[in-house]
Amino acid sequence: MIERVIEDWLDSVSEKAFEVPFAQLLSLEGFTVVHMARPHGPMEQGKDILAFAKDTTPFAFQLKAGDLTLKNWRDPNQPLKGQVEDLLDLPIQHPSFQHATEHQSVLVTTGVLDDTLRQEIDQFNEGRKAKGKSILKVWLKGHIQQQILSSLSAFIPSKLPNFRDFLQLLLVDGTGVPDKEKLSMFLRERRPLKIKKASDNAIRATCAELVILSTHLVAPYQSVDNFISEIEVWTMVASQLMIIACSSKKSSQIAVDSLALIEIAIWKALQGLSQEILERESYIEGNPWADACVYQARITHVAGFLGAAVLWERLFGEEVNAVGALKKFCDNNQKQMFLWGEGAVPSFLALGWALDTISPGLDMELFLFRIIGHIISQFNKNVSAEKEKGGGAASASSTVSVLSDPYITITQILNRGIGGSASPIESSNAGQSYVLESLVKILVNRLFRVHLTSLWGGIAQTAFETYYPTSNVSLWNWNNGKEGSIESRYTPSPTSWMKLLEETRHPNMELLPPLPFQGPHFLLMMLLSMPHRINPSIVLALEQSDWCGGKFLLNSPKCSI
Repeated sequence: MIERVIEDWLDSVSEKAFEVPFAQLLSLEGFTVVHMARPHGPMEQGKDILAFAKDTTPFAFQLKAGDLTLKNWRDPNQPLKGQVEDLLDLPIQHPSFQHATEHQSVLVTTGVLDDTLRQEIDQFNEGRKAKGKSILKVWLKGHIQQQILSSLSAFIPSKLPNFRDFLQLLLVDGTGVPDKEKLSMFLRERRPLKIKKASDNAIRATCAELVILSTHLVAPYQSVDNFISEIEVWTMVASQLMIIACSSKKSSQIAVDSLALIEIAIWKALQGLSQEILERESYIEGNPWADACVYQARITHVAGFLGAAVLWERLFGEEVNAVGALKKFCDNNQKQMFLWGEGAVPSFLALGWALDTISPGLDMELFLFRIIGHIISQFNKNVSAEKEKGGGAASASSTVSVLSDPYITITQILNRGIGGSASPIESSNAGQSYVLESLVKILVNRLFRVHLTSLWGGIAQTAFETYYPTSNVSLWNWNNGKEGSIESRYTPSPTSWMKLLEETRHPNMELLPPLPFQGPHFLLMMLLSMPHRINPSIVLALEQSDWCGGKFLLNSPKCSI
């Protein structure tokens, strides 16, 4: 079974989707990957991946998908021969290779060479040998397949105890959204419980397994350019790598290498999303009549990830047209955004933070005031009490539209919208909110005292709900079962402005998942992909982040906890 799964994947994987698993495979074999081609990055000169072998020999790899022929070699527009000559002859321009005068060059393809191209490359190499030049090595599908089998067959995927679950996740409809509950459970079971005591090789193998498995799991979404679902799968994988990275200093140094590959994968998907928005004139999906039921919720979801694309673009200083895409999208759709539940709040926040970086104004504040007003108008306990008292009147739960809590997913909301679920969504959220305190803390951070005063009566009558984990590391998990507790509290009215300022300046670190490196970008993706993890400390960390001057993990000194 494992041979067939790998072979089918190699037959269908795109060049773009092949980069991350190949880089992880190199790492398993002892290479140190120091650079991967990035969207709109500097000219790569035929070099998709740069790495050092165990003996410190510099290597440059060029990746291709599918079978290659003599036609590819002589293509008038993009000749493979020219790319190979750049790969071989142009010196590597990278800080890590300053003292490298020569490098090994490898052409890697997920397919095979036809006989004419094979003979052409043999002659090409003979000519270079005669001139004392380096030659081209070629790794084909069979070689790659054997590398994967020899490196990973000990633990994936043939020995997966939940192989059926793996197949179910692998065979999903790529146009849909991932089942993050099942996905998280599956990935979590691949992470050893005693990772702190594991050897370096065992930790490295676990990280590699998670990345290689994820390349299978994102494939259905990549095949149809469903960029947001692809990003959410990568984020779920990153969350498990974060837990490994935070378990010890040794684990941190190893796991960050794999997180660097996930970072590049998310970055390329964000570029793909931005490009799609720029090229499309209509954002309707499938049947327009059916899409009308879910259009506004989906628009809100997309806006959040476009906001993330802008913030990542600002952080890394690499242009992927995210700003242009977001402006176009907002011009056409901002009035369509819909607060479908508290799970939609992270999308509004990501959009607001992004708009702040483009043109500081009142966009975020307007979002906050409208959301707070919506929450307190529906959750106000006095309104509920009055309705329940009215003789024979219906209870508040049946007459007031209660905003669902963030544990209710967008999939549940959309299924209900199109009639896919006849049963009502259970949510006893009347009079309480998981997001209200976070929104209040942003306004306090922005010193909107007068405006908050006007809303405080309603805020004070709404309970702040917060999930407290047994360990802040477990906030990276989608679901912690019965671990931890949910605390409910009311804030006094009136309350001290100085106390609010103090809470904002010194957030509760027990509610902030640890990061093994600088940069808030993975934390933002977690909030968008797992909106039920919203709490005041996470929101303040993102609110107070400086979205500029960051570095890709692959090019940064590895930070450890």
